[in-house]
Amino acid sequence: MPKQHIEIAPPWEAFPTYTRHTIGWRMGNGECYRYDWYQFIKELPNDYDTRLNYLRRYRPAPLNWGDAVLAVLYPKTDSEQKKMGCSQAEILKLLSLGLVEHDVAYQTWINKQSTIIWPWSWTESNTPQEVTRYITREFWFFSRQLNAARGAGNLKFVTVPASWQSVETQLLTGCIGEIDPTHGLLTLAQMLCAGSVKPPWTLGLSPDDLTDSFEMNMGYSDAFRLWIMSAFDDDILFRKMLQKTPIPREWVNAIKLSNLIP
Repeated sequence: MPKQHIEIAPPWEAFPTYTRHTIGWRMGNGECYRYDWYQFIKELPNDYDTRLNYLRRYRPAPLNWGDAVLAVLYPKTDSEQKKMGCSQAEILKLLSLGLVEHDVAYQTWINKQSTIIWPWSWTESNTPQEVTRYITREFWFFSRQLNAARGAGNLKFVTVPASWQSVETQLLTGCIGEIDPTHGLLTLAQMLCAGSVKPPWTLGLSPDDLTDSFEMNMGYSDAFRLWIMSAFDDDILFRKMLQKTPIPREWVNAIKLSNLIP
C-alpha cells in the first residue's frame, strides 16, 4: 500500500510522553513522525465529517493541542496565516466534541503499558537524577502508574540496581523519607518514586531559591518548575494537587504557569 494511503495516528496519540513544544518534535523520531503526519493531513479529504471521524478514531488531544485539532477539522490554504492557540470558546467546543480532554496524555500513555517497566531499563541514563532531568514527563507518568499499583496492592517486589539505591526506600514503601532540597533532581526523583511531589514552599524554600538552572546540580525549586513544565498540558490537575497546599502570594508569579491552559 502506498505510504500516502496509510492512516497515521495524531502525534499526541503516538507520543504521549512528548509535550506540545518539546525539542523532540524537531529532531529524531518525533520530527519524522510530525512531518509524515502533516503530509497525511494535507491529503485527507477536506470535508468536516471525514476529518471529525478521523480524530474520533483516536484518543482525545491534550488541551494545548487544541489549535492543531482545529487545523485538522477546518483545513486552511497554505497562504492563510496559521493560528496559534485557542480561545476559551473554541476549547469548550472541542471538549464538547470529545476531541480534547483535561489530563489526557497520561491515560493515553497508560493504555500502551501492559506492565510496569522500571525506569532504570528505559535508556542508558543510569541514575535517578538523569532520568528526572531528561525524561521528566515519562518519569511522572511512571510515578502515577506506580502509585496506582501500590494503592491497589498490585506492586511486586523488585531488585533495585545499585545505581538506584538512593530511591529504593521510596520505590518500595511509598514514603518520601529524608530529603535534601539542595540536591534538587534527587529530591524530585525520591518524591516521584514515592508518588507524592511536594511544592518547594512546603520545604521552607522561597522564590529566591529559583536560579533558572537546568543543570544536574539544580536545587529543588528549579527541579519543581522543570516538573511543572514537563508534566502538565493544562492546569486542572496541577491546581487540584495544590488544593491542600495553596500557592503563597510570593510564589504565584515565580511558578510561571504561562505554559498551562487556564
